[in-house]
Amino acid sequence: MRPHLGYRHRIPAKSTRHDSATMVAMTFDEFQQLIESTYGVRDRARGQAATVAWLAEEVGELAKAARKGTIEEQRHELGIEPGARDEFA
Repeated sequence: MRPHLGYRHRIPAKSTRHDSATMVAMTFDEFQQLIESTYGVRDRARGQAATVAWLAEEVGELAKAARKGTIEEQRHELGIEPGARDEFA
């Protein structure tokens, strides 16, 4: 787990229910804990080099969808289910 960075502001994030239409505020520390609980075991099992490669691939897919993709492709890369309320509109 990363050390506490002292961030006090709250950032929007999906609820732990994974409901795209429900947004909750959370601190940066809470966000880091959510990422750890969601991906930590898999990332450690995969190893550092493979995890960095996986992350780079995912970011590349997101960048490609943002630059050249359709709205549906962009929503897919962001994990927004079809028919969900668009928080970015």
